[in-house]
Amino acid sequence: MTKPSQNLRPHKPDNMQPSSVLFPKNRNSNLELLRIVCMLFIICHHWIVFILDNCGYHVPLGDTKQDYTSVFLNSFFIIGVNCYFLISGYFGIKLSWKPIKKIVGACLFYGALCYFISLAIPPFNSEGFSFLTLLERMYPGNWWFLMEYIVLILLSPMLNKSIENIDSKTFRLYIILLLIVNVGIGYCLNDRVNKTGYNIMNFIMLYYIGRFLNRNFEQHVAYLKRKWLWLVYILSSAMLFIGFIILSKYMDSTRIALKWFGYNNPLVLISSVAFFLIFALTKMKNSVVINTIAASTLVVYICHSSNFSMSPIIRAIFAKVNGWYDFPLSYVCLLGYAIVVFAVIVGFDVSMKTIIRKVKLIFK
Repeated sequence: MTKPSQNLRPHKPDNMQPSSVLFPKNRNSNLELLRIVCMLFIICHHWIVFILDNCGYHVPLGDTKQDYTSVFLNSFFIIGVNCYFLISGYFGIKLSWKPIKKIVGACLFYGALCYFISLAIPPFNSEGFSFLTLLERMYPGNWWFLMEYIVLILLSPMLNKSIENIDSKTFRLYIILLLIVNVGIGYCLNDRVNKTGYNIMNFIMLYYIGRFLNRNFEQHVAYLKRKWLWLVYILSSAMLFIGFIILSKYMDSTRIALKWFGYNNPLVLISSVAFFLIFALTKMKNSVVINTIAASTLVVYICHSSNFSMSPIIRAIFAKVNGWYDFPLSYVCLLGYAIVVFAVIVGFDVSMKTIIRKVKLIFK
């Protein structure tokens, strides 16, 4: 494989950005595109799990074409969050209060905005305005991913110091030990340690993996071929799908779905790393459009998460489409929902940022 272009070279550890994954300063459009794709994956995953609700999480998995399709798609979409933390590790995090203030501010503003929008939609406006409910909707703790990311920012000085002057062999040992704890013990042996990977232990491991790939890009990454990485991603995701279908034949899917699709499942981790590397190795010119859209993925997550927690609203909207829940129309609705939600929220956020910049110029 040809040598990566200069803009694809990893950032050195001493050039870490204070806000790598949510508010990066130096944007690589290939990885910014990955952020966009992963956010679309997250939206589609939420649609399948919370709106269609036919992939075995909350009700036992059925034996229909639609149920199998949902499980199949979810097996490919589940990597979104892991990839975000790999990107974070790849660029590195430097402790700064600015991104934390931006995260909290976005939660407050868009949490309140989503609440007021819901007041205009029956039957959620039946109880009227409640100040207590408004505060609950604005509480940053509602978005678990953002809370984990804030914790990672706060821990970043310690994490970075622990790997600052170590060689690659020692770094690999650190990652192996974390894999033993998170996967070998947590996922495979003891649920109390790390059952599903939805916690800071797993994301610290992904942060370290991202840092390792950054440091050793030329030695361990640059020679890889994307076609083989695509094969790894497809095969591991397919194995995730087949394994869940088989297990669901003998066990209640509602008891195993969250764990099987856990972020520390070895197959999910392999899929995540392979998919991340596909984009890291992609040569792409700097794109203002991609970078601008990617900068709004935080807001997409906040607003969309507020919406999927109110899935009856979305069900009521799509109920007006005759047969929307049937196969394959439900997946056409899935694609349309993901695109429309993403486009509307990004458009609004970009407009708000433009207005704020102009107002600042006026009063400057």
